[in-house]
Amino acid sequence: MMSLAAGTKLGRYEIRAQIGAGGMGEVYLAHDTQLDRVVAVKILSAEIARDQQRLYRFLQEARAASKLKSANVAHIYEIGEVEGHHFIAMEYVEGQPLNQKIGGRPMEAAEIIKLGIQIAKALDEAHSKGITHRDIKPHNIIVTSDAEVKMLDFGLAKLSGVPSGTDVTPESELATKVKTSPGIVMGTVNYMSPEQAMGRDVDHRTDIFSFGVVLYEMATGRVPFNGASLTETIDRIAHAQPEAIARFNYNVPPELEVIIKKALRKNRDERYQSARDLLVDLRDLERELEFAARMEHSVAPSVSDSPPNTHSEQATEIPTSGQPSLLTSETPITPAHASSAEYLTQEIKRHKKGVAVVLAVLLIGAIGLAFGLYKLRARKSQFNLQAGKIIRLTNSGKVANATISPDGKYVAYSALDDAGQTSLWVKYVATSSNVQIVPPAGPDVIFGQSTFSPDGNYIYYLRNERGRVSGVLYQVPVLGGTSRKVLENVSRISFSPDGKRFAFVRRYVSEGEDAIILVNADGTDEQKLATRKHPDYFLPGAAWSPDGQTIACPAGGLTGGYKRSVVAVQVSGGSPRPLTSHRWNDVQSLAWLSDGSGVITTAQEERGDQYQIWRISYPDGEAQTLTTD
Repeated sequence: MMSLAAGTKLGRYEIRAQIGAGGMGEVYLAHDTQLDRVVAVKILSAEIARDQQRLYRFLQEARAASKLKSANVAHIYEIGEVEGHHFIAMEYVEGQPLNQKIGGRPMEAAEIIKLGIQIAKALDEAHSKGITHRDIKPHNIIVTSDAEVKMLDFGLAKLSGVPSGTDVTPESELATKVKTSPGIVMGTVNYMSPEQAMGRDVDHRTDIFSFGVVLYEMATGRVPFNGASLTETIDRIAHAQPEAIARFNYNVPPELEVIIKKALRKNRDERYQSARDLLVDLRDLERELEFAARMEHSVAPSVSDSPPNTHSEQATEIPTSGQPSLLTSETPITPAHASSAEYLTQEIKRHKKGVAVVLAVLLIGAIGLAFGLYKLRARKSQFNLQAGKIIRLTNSGKVANATISPDGKYVAYSALDDAGQTSLWVKYVATSSNVQIVPPAGPDVIFGQSTFSPDGNYIYYLRNERGRVSGVLYQVPVLGGTSRKVLENVSRISFSPDGKRFAFVRRYVSEGEDAIILVNADGTDEQKLATRKHPDYFLPGAAWSPDGQTIACPAGGLTGGYKRSVVAVQVSGGSPRPLTSHRWNDVQSLAWLSDGSGVITTAQEERGDQYQIWRISYPDGEAQTLTTD
């Protein structure tokens, strides 16, 4: 068909400019002269217009789609014909196509969930009216400047009830097309469901699979199934499993990965059976994340602002799932479980069997005490939650990534200002004086976890910049000065006891490998200590033991049923071995106890649980939760 020139009239619509073209026809920006508004006009190609069966079916589907009233669907205003031109006038949406917004880079989890909820709402309404889109992909999803989703091309949807034989590409015909176009990858095929890619009949669940592909791409910056040819891509869609999202984006919540994996099940009977079910899970996850964020930024009880007495206090780093203020521990911490004495007292009150029962209980308690003393003498020193009071060190509620210096005199942390920029600060605990040691570097630069050198003279901090190399490690004097770039592609580091080297986890995406790296303190002489190949992986947060002989590291993968745990690697060499048999839904960074008797971590045992502080004894690997809140 010939492109229409600006000024051409189609009834009440005046063409302004061509804004797109595809297999169904061309799309124009136009002015609705009757209602004085800007619209998009899609003109069907002559090929479709000549085919009466295709034209009838297309118009039938477009009429059904025009009944969709979702705020997340580009509305169809009119279906008409002028001088042989069959057209659809629809809402013109200003915004950025989702494929451009992704731009080959992972998106933030909160944004993925927010946009995903809107896409699911649009699909839920369409499916409830018997409409299957069949071409869900980022190119058909517009994100407005207000972060609202508008889905396009529902007019191309398949209306349920149309005989399946009119909508199925025979497998032999598809195979012929594949054979006659080697080396060509169709853009849309990457988002097809297995049944759609194989030319079989489809229903609304094909949209759910395609939506899962879109969510995966938002989370990782890449599509889950891609090949060098159309044949290879279709084969991977039908048979291959996508790589674990954690390999490309550490920050995706495990719950979101579970949702995406369920949407991408090959067998449609095992997928989400409705967009409503998927929507419910996304909303539940959004509420969980919002609750966690509120907990992080909630205001702590009013406390004394006087500087702490450093000879009797021990500063501690508050886990990220708790208050964001920096605190020093001097307040009694409630143990995770009731004591034996409390339990026995409750039992006596409950049963009241008399003196004989009391004596029996006391006897049992004495035996237990003797056994406990025997076990304590046979084992290394145990971890104690020491009593003390809690004193707040900051009041802004906008701090993160707190780190205590080796001598306990300084606390380093990152702070967020009103302009949304982060900076790095050091607080001298004894006098409560604050020093900004690294100023803000722009809204796209975020300062991550910092680490004191063992001698306390330097702070090593991570700098992440959107759209560029992430995890760049810098060194700066503890009270400020010139920052020196040390290394790129680094996660949180842990120093050896002598301060000469540090360890961290690095991801090699193209090789499908994670590695624990050892490197000199000045960034030279890198060494791969241990590696894990997909689907197994390491997570950031490796920790060097006080005796210098062992690196503990969070890890996960297929061998753990996609649960996460902690492994240990000998610095002298050797393969990673489990530090504990216990497995969690998620494990965060680690810290060794100073006597080497175990490690402390923050972990979530099951999906939806709150994160707790855990102790893993070393070397026997007993896992014990220390908190219940």
